[in-house]
Amino acid sequence: MEQSTMAEVGNFVSIDGGSWTSSEAEELDMVQKPQGRTKKGGTKQLKKCPHCEYTSLKSSNFRKHVLRHSNNKKPFKCSHCDYAARTRHLLRSHTRIHTGEKPFTCKTCDFKTAHSEALKKHMKTHTGEKPYMCDVCGHRTALANCLRRHISTVHSKEPLKCHICGYVAIKASNLESHMKTHTTESSYRCDFEGCSFTATIQRNLQKHQQKVHVKEKPFACDQCAYKTHNKYCLTKHMKTHTGEKPFACDQCDYTSVSLSGLSKHKRKHTGEKIWPCDVCGRKCFSEALLEKHKEQHSGKKGLLVCKECNYRTFESQSMKEHKRVHTGERPYACDQCEYRAALRVTLKKHMRTHSSEKPFKCPHCDYCAKRKDVLKSHFNYKHKGEIIS
Repeated sequence: MEQSTMAEVGNFVSIDGGSWTSSEAEELDMVQKPQGRTKKGGTKQLKKCPHCEYTSLKSSNFRKHVLRHSNNKKPFKCSHCDYAARTRHLLRSHTRIHTGEKPFTCKTCDFKTAHSEALKKHMKTHTGEKPYMCDVCGHRTALANCLRRHISTVHSKEPLKCHICGYVAIKASNLESHMKTHTTESSYRCDFEGCSFTATIQRNLQKHQQKVHVKEKPFACDQCAYKTHNKYCLTKHMKTHTGEKPFACDQCDYTSVSLSGLSKHKRKHTGEKIWPCDVCGRKCFSEALLEKHKEQHSGKKGLLVCKECNYRTFESQSMKEHKRVHTGERPYACDQCEYRAALRVTLKKHMRTHSSEKPFKCPHCDYCAKRKDVLKSHFNYKHKGEIIS
């Protein structure tokens, strides 16, 4: 049976190292039947709280509970300093600060600590587990305090914004690199034989070489077979498993796993194309689309010609979608009516006929449209000759 030590001094009673008033001690020792059986065949007395309906056979649990009704919330006093604890366990843990005792040791390295929770946190440095993620940039940490430090040092200041495209950067160096993407100068050239790829910033050249030439993919998802050459791409991919999309469009119900993805999406509402090709002058919605477009100039991709008509493209996916015009195939079905579409984007436009969504806004008045071509007709009719500011 559980043994307790008790000593009475003046108006105070000491039980197991904690001190209470005599009346509180009476409450702690108040015993009411019925009785329970112990593992050794003896009896345990069921203790009932005089303040509420709580009952317990275990003395330590009963004492902890009664403390909640008492003004003496921290009866366990440290003999070395003014510290007081709510439980004997917390006092023992605190006392190790004075004794220097570190009973919890790591089996992988020489790390020792006074607290079991600190050891659990330390073990994450060996397993690579990083459960704490920044909801601003996706940065992950093994410890909560490391995440707090990251947020206070990186995100405490106002974000830096590009005045040309609205790109948002966390660091001034990132914005400086980004601004180079708006120039026509390509200072970084790929040195692999036969490759004419050029980039305005070094990071894009490194991405190109890893993806196209080296084809190394060191960052692997632990939940599926996905691998990538880029750590940030893996962070974005992991959100596909959690379903997390913290960045929302204020003009429609679109959500994105990243801030850059949201910025690209918003250009669909504005019609803005900010990435010009330095060979033919064509403008694209994003840098990724521009890089795909440039491949047709490098000679890597052959021109695909439709056998049924004069349609031509460098993209195999575009050709696959175009062929549905001739075959009549319409794989994308509306779940609210019998409408079917050959293209996913066409179905998406159709779905707006079932909703009140009007994502295309006129820059001169309050008019909104469900389709871009309808907005264009409105603009030509109502605001012909006006300049978009």
